[in-house]
This record gives sequence, structure tokens and C-alpha cells, in this order.
Amino acid sequence: MKKNIASLVATLLIFATAQLSFAQSGTFGELSWRIANNTLTIGVTADTGSAPMNDGWTPWSRYADSSISTIIIEDRVTTIAAQAFVNFTELTAVTIPSSVTTIGIAAFQNSPNLESVISLNPTPPMLGSNVFLGIPNDACVFVPESSLNAYQTADGWSEFLCLQALSFHTVTFNSQGGSDVESQTVEHGETAEQPINPRRRNHTFEGWYIDTRFTTAWDFATDVVTSDTTLFAKWTFDGATNIVETHEPASLQAFPNPFINEIHIADAEDFSLQVLTQTGVIAHTQQITKPLEIVNLQGLQAGIYILRLEKNGEVRTARIVKQ
Repeated sequence: MKKNIASLVATLLIFATAQLSFAQSGTFGELSWRIANNTLTIGVTADTGSAPMNDGWTPWSRYADSSISTIIIEDRVTTIAAQAFVNFTELTAVTIPSSVTTIGIAAFQNSPNLESVISLNPTPPMLGSNVFLGIPNDACVFVPESSLNAYQTADGWSEFLCLQALSFHTVTFNSQGGSDVESQTVEHGETAEQPINPRRRNHTFEGWYIDTRFTTAWDFATDVVTSDTTLFAKWTFDGATNIVETHEPASLQAFPNPFINEIHIADAEDFSLQVLTQTGVIAHTQQITKPLEIVNLQGLQAGIYILRLEKNGEVRTARIVKQ
């Protein structure tokens, strides 16, 4: 009997310790919240608009003395309520979005392990009293680079001994005629999130590259962002072997043909240009912006290529020869 009781107690202890491995979630006013992998994430339930965090008892407060180590408040939350995260003893990091303008009394009080506070609002949010009372003296606040001076002189924020600038960069995805891919704002030295692959009719997506010659692929697991970056989609044209050469001068004018390094494209303004090998590999891409565009193909080896122009579903093709 004693053995069975001891076994039951051990099982209950294991369950209590591991309870946050399972997601907890719910709503609070106009906000949603969820807990997973020791991270509490709070967002706005509506697809559009913003919402405040109401004062009073918060449903996540029951987990204050658990193993929550990170709090992420998503964009469009405008206020952090008084005592919203008081006594979160295991909390080590919190991210406050640019939409937050006010943080209530004692919001993060008695968080003895809080080491990192990221505040993304260029204008320092207004702080109530004792917002960060009881956090370590060496806790550091990270703010937008252009706003460092503002935080250093703002009430409450100026009391931090460690105030450091964050540097962010924009990662732009040029889908090269494929479906749109949303750009990302990434902190300096961090990795970008791999987006869902774009789609393009009659093409197979081959990955993201840092150049239009597709010599260097971007590795989302290891490549870090250190400046504003544009990534280019590489495509293989599925129907390349079935392309029929166009002989109508009014449809596609490319000359001279054969050519040495440069070829002229006429009457194709606003078309997207692809130069493909005979096996369908895209060797060069660019946007035609002039009535008479000079295309430099010096980097290509001598041989036969397919010239492909596309705009709004209209496709023009021709065979070209580089000497």
C-alpha cells in the first residue's frame, strides 16, 4: 500500500513539473493568450485593429510561480495592465511591441530573474510606479537604435543602468514573377524566418538566393542578417523543353542574334525577362524598364538559350545564340 502511495505521489509530481509542456490558452477581453514551451504569448483576437490589456485579475497569473521564462506581447496590444505579470519568478525575458504606449503600476514587479527587456516603441512607453521593482540591477533594456537618447532621459526608463540600442534590418523577398512574399524585420545578427515557398505557373521553386545569377543560396538555419537584404527566388521553367521558337518580329524583338555579350530587347517595357538554358535552368533574370533595353549577358557561356518574356499572363519566347 505504501509503495502504491509513493508511486502515485511521484506521478503527480512529474505531472506538476511538466504541466507547462502542454499548451494553455484562452481569451481575456479583446486579447488572446497561450502558454507553450515555457513561453507566454499575448495577442489581439481580432484580425484588424488594436486592443488594451484590461486591469484586474489576468487568467495567466495562476502560472506566475511556474516555469514561464519568456513573455512575448504581440503587436497591436496598446497597454500592459497594472500588476499584469507581478511575481513571475522564473521570467528571464520580455518583448514589448511598438504598439504599447502605457505600462501600468507594478506590471513586472518581483521578477528576480528578469535579465532582458526589449521595447520596440520608438517613443518610450509611459510607466506607472514600480513597474520593474524587484528585478536585478544588471537587467538590460534594448530599444530602437534611433531612440536610445529618448529612453535614457524618459521617466522610469532612465533608471536602468543598462540601456542598449537594437539594430534592425529589412529582408525583402523578390519572387521573380511568383506569388508575393511578405518582407521581414530582423534584428541585427539574427536569422530570418523561412517563408512559405512562392508559387508560379509552370515553374518549380528552387530556393532563395542572394544574387540574380543564383550562385549563393541563402540558408535560413545559419545565415544571419547584418544589413538590409534582398533574396531572389530561383525557378526552373517546367515547360522549357516544349518551347517553340517565336519568329514574329512584332511579338519579340531581340537583336543581334547571334550576339556576343549584349542583346537588345525592343517593345517589351514592363515585362519580366528570363534567360534559360536548354534544360530549363534559369541563367539570368531582370525586369525590362525601357522601350529598348540592353541586356548584358557577358557572364553566360557560349551556347543556345531560351529568351522568355512575361507580363500579366502574356508570354513571348525566342531562341537566342551566344557566340
